Amino acid sequence: LSEDYSVEKDKFNKRWSNALSKFQKGLASVYLNFTGAKLVEFIYELQSKTGKFPNYETALGRVYNKKSKEWKEFEKAVLSIHAVSDSLHCLKPVSGIFATSGFFVDDTPLSSLDLEIINIRKGWLNQAGEAFRVGGFETVNFLPILENEAAQGKLKSSELMVNSLDAHPSVKMNQIFSRELFKVIVPLINSKIDSLLHINKIK
Repeated sequence: LSEDYSVEKDKFNKRWSNALSKFQKGLASVYLNFTGAKLVEFIYELQSKTGKFPNYETALGRVYNKKSKEWKEFEKAVLSIHAVSDSLHCLKPVSGIFATSGFFVDDTPLSSLDLEIINIRKGWLNQAGEAFRVGGFETVNFLPILENEAAQGKLKSSELMVNSLDAHPSVKMNQIFSRELFKVIVPLINSKIDSLLHINKIK
């Protein structure tokens, strides 16, 4: 599913996507490709602006409702992954809760709406992290780690992204990710080795 999925948009597409596609192809046949694409884009934008399609936070927030079918399935999946890991005698599974620039607040002035959206997204991260922790995973939540780095003056929001056109994690952010995961994974490996050595000694 796309990141802007919603039940409302899905219903709209089932009813209108074929007609809109034919409309766009019709305009393309008379060399109005750009006009057709922009008109269809406008129709979808109008649905969003008039509230016919819910915003991203509302649509995605539905699956974070702990009573929702999707959330319950997620919790079951976490437990299932842990069970498979145990059955194969693997290391304790590790989950990384990766925060990106969209979750980060520094001293940049933000509107109350922007702050509300960021806090909603932080809630999602923390909820997912707690689900993994309860499911038996060794969990690394990067949100408080990044916020602590910022509080100490070691990190600025401008350093989180590759550049202003690419919001993927920067080199510095990936260094933080690898450093913190290393701190967790190495002790697990050492513990596993010690356990295997102890079993061999008994044998």
